[in-house]
Amino acid sequence: MARIIYGINAEGLGHATRSKPIIEHLMKDHEVMIVTSDKPYMFLKKFFKNIFRTKGFVAIYKKNRINVIKSIFRAFKNTDGKVFLKDLNNLFKSFRPDIVISDLEPFTIRFSIIKRLPLINIDNQCIYIAGKITPSAKDRLDYASTKNLVRTWIPKADYFFICSFFSVKIKKRYRLKRNAKIIKPILRNEVLRLKGSAEKDYILVYQTHDNNYELVDILSQVKQKFYAYKLPENRKIKNIIFRKINATRSLKDLAHCKAVITNGGFSLITEALYLGKPVLSMPILNIYEQKLNGLKVAELGFGEHHKRLTPQIIENFILNIPKYKKRLLNYQGSGNETFFPKLDSTIERLVKKHQARHNKREKFKEKIRKKLKSLITFRQSGISANKRAKIS
Repeated sequence: MARIIYGINAEGLGHATRSKPIIEHLMKDHEVMIVTSDKPYMFLKKFFKNIFRTKGFVAIYKKNRINVIKSIFRAFKNTDGKVFLKDLNNLFKSFRPDIVISDLEPFTIRFSIIKRLPLINIDNQCIYIAGKITPSAKDRLDYASTKNLVRTWIPKADYFFICSFFSVKIKKRYRLKRNAKIIKPILRNEVLRLKGSAEKDYILVYQTHDNNYELVDILSQVKQKFYAYKLPENRKIKNIIFRKINATRSLKDLAHCKAVITNGGFSLITEALYLGKPVLSMPILNIYEQKLNGLKVAELGFGEHHKRLTPQIIENFILNIPKYKKRLLNYQGSGNETFFPKLDSTIERLVKKHQARHNKREKFKEKIRKKLKSLITFRQSGISANKRAKIS
């Protein structure tokens, strides 16, 4: 049994929903302490007792873009850095982890490096540092920004498990080290059980941020029923049913919808594709990760990708839903069964390797201590002999 600290990024719920089945699996044989904040903390505390609340970075959105300056300002304003870091350090001291697993959570990553603990990272973002991605000329700046941000959050790890619903090659230096593997998306058990649910005539709409008034106006012009999450509410619109976030109800709505309209978030897209739901993606404009997800959805024939939506674009998407459903029939979108054995063996190997290094360091320290002790004893005995000679 290993003692594991599991850090989860606080942006959105995607990192938390992916981590949930992994933690459930790990808790069968290991002791796990979860470290996260904000919405993931509120979501996961319903299922797990061992959970430590951090101060995470949460983005602020405006006009379908991240407002970087306001996001950073809020992060610093809401965080008492010294107290938080002291509490997290005390957690590491008291829990005494054998290994750290992270879903792009920057603080647990840093502590694993400082304390020389083995680190496994499980996410989809590290595809930008370990995978061969070729952005278009107009996307190079956003790609570079995303890549540098991911590299800042996770400068290194002992092993990378990289979730992806599309094919990508690993860069040569990661192949040579044999410390990175592309895996299929990890999905919640609740989602896996929904496969084959009866379809109803509505489209699920989910937005990363809740101030997209323009999309509400566009949806109101389309002759189709929509179940909308995280959109500004307007009770006067007959074809839109506004929903508040509720884990059980949102899963039910996903299971029975005929398609999904969302940004470019990895988790919802992969859950929708697994359930055979075509996706209309309108990514957050300055996040290359979301752009790439949307582009790959369109490239694979599973849906469409647009920078902006119009009533006509949505109507054309609805007409093409049968075509996209046909392409999704052969999609195999869950990597849970093949991933867990690989994770178990990686944890066992890294913990043994870390323990061997630790024992080697301790033996070396003990050897130095003995030499120093003997040297001190020798010097003291020499001093005593000189004193006796002078007295005599």
